[in-house]
Amino acid sequence: MPPETLTPTHRVSHGQQLLTAAAGAEVLMLSIDHSVYCGLDEIASDVWARLAQPMTIAELCDSMCMDYSGERDQILADLIELLTELRAHGIIDVV
Repeated sequence: MPPETLTPTHRVSHGQQLLTAAAGAEVLMLSIDHSVYCGLDEIASDVWARLAQPMTIAELCDSMCMDYSGERDQILADLIELLTELRAHGIIDVV
């Protein structure tokens, strides 16, 4: 069964069992459970930092819209795409 599609009402947070390191404006991480190495660019690293406290995707989108220009619908779509990929690699959890 495919994983549930993420929606704005899902609450997300940092995944468990991760090793992380800052590299300039980027974040490098290793998912111990999934044996996946991942590098996050500057914007994805900003998303990661905001998820230090669990929040809904809608709350995350509102926060990102305050700091980035763009239409809310596009920012939300981009966030859901990013978070779906991070979830597949065990980088974030739906809580």
